Amino acid sequence: MNSHMHQESNELVERFFGQSSFASYSRINQRNVVKVDKDIDLALAAPLGTGLQTGASTVLNVLKPESGSALAVFGVGTVGLSAIMAAKIAGCEHIIAVDLHENRLELAKELGATASIVSGKDADIAGEIQEITGTGVQNILDTTGVDAVIEQAVSALDSFGKLATVVTDDSFSVPLEILALKGASIVGTSQGDATPQEFIPEMIS
Repeated sequence: MNSHMHQESNELVERFFGQSSFASYSRINQRNVVKVDKDIDLALAAPLGTGLQTGASTVLNVLKPESGSALAVFGVGTVGLSAIMAAKIAGCEHIIAVDLHENRLELAKELGATASIVSGKDADIAGEIQEITGTGVQNILDTTGVDAVIEQAVSALDSFGKLATVVTDDSFSVPLEILALKGASIVGTSQGDATPQEFIPEMIS
C-alpha cells in the first residue's frame, strides 16, 4: 500500500488501519472498494466496513456457533453489539453480554442479548455464566484485550470452547493449563476475517 504524504511538507501522514478517516478525498486501491446500491444511505453504509463487519463476521465466519449453542461477548461497544446481533441471527440460545457499563448492557438486550453481566474486579463472571448456561459457553468474543478479563473469559469456556479476540494493540497472558485442561483455543482475527466485497452486501441484505 502506498504511503500518504502531505502535499506541502512531504512528510508521512498518519493513518489508522490504512485509512484517512477525516480526509475530504482519499486515494485508494480498487481492491479496497465495496460497491453498494446507489440508493443506500452512505451514512448507514460506512460503519459496515469497520466495527459492524468485525463483530458480525467474527461470530458468523470465525466462531461459527451452532444453532442452540451459547456465546458470550466481553465488551459491548460497536464490535460487541454487532456480534450480539450476529449471534441472534446464528440462532444461539444463550447470548451473554459482559460489560462495565449498564447502559451498554441495556442496549445489548435490545439487540439480542438474552442475559447480561456487569463486570468488575470482584465479579465472578465465569460463575454467573455457569449459572445461566449450566455448562459454560462454547464461544466467546473478547473486544477488551484486558488480561484479567480474558482470564475470566477463558474460565467461562465450556470444554473445547473457542475465544476470539479482535484487539490489535495489546498483549495478554493466560495460564496455559486453563486452555489445556479445557481443550480450549484462542484465535485472533482482523476485521472478522471477512472479504468485504462479499460480507458487506450480505450485511446490507
